[in-house]
Amino acid sequence: MKKNYIIFSLLIFNSILFSQNKKCIDFIENNLIVKFKNYDSRYLIPYYSEKHNAWGYFDGKTNNKVLDPIFKSYNFFNPYIFINVKEDILNSKNEIQNCNFRLFGSSNNFKIEYPDTTYVTFVSLNANNEKLVIKESKGFEIDSNNKLIACNNKFFNKETNKYMLSNFFKIKDLNFAIFKNKDKYSIVDENGKFMKEFKNMLSEPKIIYFDTKDVLLFIHENENVYKVKSLYNTLICNEIFENEVYFTTSDVVGYQKISKDESSGIFDFIDFKWILKPNNKIYVDSFEYSSNIDFYEINSTNEKSKILNNRINADFYIITKDKKVYDLNLNELKPLDN
Repeated sequence: MKKNYIIFSLLIFNSILFSQNKKCIDFIENNLIVKFKNYDSRYLIPYYSEKHNAWGYFDGKTNNKVLDPIFKSYNFFNPYIFINVKEDILNSKNEIQNCNFRLFGSSNNFKIEYPDTTYVTFVSLNANNEKLVIKESKGFEIDSNNKLIACNNKFFNKETNKYMLSNFFKIKDLNFAIFKNKDKYSIVDENGKFMKEFKNMLSEPKIIYFDTKDVLLFIHENENVYKVKSLYNTLICNEIFENEVYFTTSDVVGYQKISKDESSGIFDFIDFKWILKPNNKIYVDSFEYSSNIDFYEINSTNEKSKILNNRINADFYIITKDKKVYDLNLNELKPLDN
């Protein structure tokens, strides 16, 4: 009897889930896909309507409106967008409030994908249980998977029973690592040599990108001085930053929003120049890009050649605090009849 009750309960649950999914799909198809399907999603640009206090979409090629303003915020296809109908769309009906999905762009025929509802238990291996290999060599060794397999005892903390090396990378057939000693950071090579201009930094250096002969890093030099330096001094950036930069898009497109003095700008870490200097006339809310390619599916990010190729396959947008959209040339983008 109990078994039959469980089966009956599962049938009821699946029926409810199917009903909710059908309502969700109907809503997406009738309100979004039917409007988007004849357009290249790379050129679908959000626009803001003061009248509706909401965002719609227009076609960047023709400047014609594609979707009326129904979104509470903006999203660019790169190559998909995430939508929670209850949270993101105005006046959504109660029966579709659990409608949460990823909508792919035109390169995937506006495919709908629901979140994975499968619960997965991840087993975490405790690194302290692994055999620690301490060698007399001055430096360290890593395997083909960039995993540390041996090091000199000066790179091992006996008190915490942990290695003090991380973030391994390779330039000119030489392996490097970031060494953390107490609250200071240094870069050391596999032979145990500390890189002269990268010793005792105040915070962990951020790798911006690699090329075949060098690596570009963002470092905290002293209290209010942040600099961009390359390991072999072949990539020269003269800009000095007063605040830490939180990198979010530079690893795939090389541009990054940077805040300064209660304002924000866009800096190009390939050509080392400001696309838009921080100022109070144009306050940047967000830097966005659109593309038909998922740049994060590419195995190797932070490679300069990949970043340059990604730029060819993307379009870039600056969204301001007053809800205007600009391209990198600071041309305002909006539909014809807005």
